[in-house]
Amino acid sequence: MEEDQNTLPSPPRYRYKLIKFMTLAVLFLALLTSVGFIGLETTSNSKFCSSCHEMKPEYYTWKASTHSEVDCVSCHIEPGPKIWQRTKPMDS
Repeated sequence: MEEDQNTLPSPPRYRYKLIKFMTLAVLFLALLTSVGFIGLETTSNSKFCSSCHEMKPEYYTWKASTHSEVDCVSCHIEPGPKIWQRTKPMDS
């Protein structure tokens, strides 16, 4: 009788499944967010603009100019999230 009182019941299995699911969900969201920010930074680069569009002469002119330290998106895209959604390529 005394042995039965000393053993503790095991925790429910659904708790372990829930912990695993939540951990994987958080890791997936962190990975997705990281990839999104990396993609945003990559597509905001002036060299990327010249690779997608027929702008090679303009890119080389900009590169040799005095304002080559300013990215294209600083002047040619208005600020705001709705503008960024429309201007970023969907197939990259």
